[in-house]
Parts: sequence; structure tokens; C-alpha cells
Amino acid sequence: MQLARQGTTCCMIPHLQIEKELNSGELIDLTPGLFQRRMLYWHRFAPESRMMRRVTDALIDYGHKVLRQD
Repeated sequence: MQLARQGTTCCMIPHLQIEKELNSGELIDLTPGLFQRRMLYWHRFAPESRMMRRVTDALIDYGHKVLRQD
């Protein structure tokens, strides 16, 4: 992100990471409305402890709230 902020490169950065810079105009979206879709996987080993299940559930819930689901 530092190189993009310096103006020395164009790059793909998740909007979640640069929301402040986009809103301030420090960075601009060169492809508004276009996005890359990537499947994310949460890998864990079985059997799963109660604590690991809570971590898994929290990650999935948070991901559903902040990541595009289309």
C-alpha cells in the first residue's frame, strides 16, 4: 500500500484496507464497480476444541458481515 500511496505503482488492494484513503481522495479506485472474487477457506484440524469452534464461528460471522457475499 505504501507504493500506491507514494504514487509509484498501481495495485489491487482490498477496499477494507484502504477505505480511509479512498474516502479522503488520497487513493482512487481505477476500476469502480469491478472486483475480484476469491473464495476464502478457514482450515482447521479435527477434532476441534470448544475454543477453536468459538474462534471459527466468530471468523465466519465477521466475514459474513464485512466481505462481499455475491
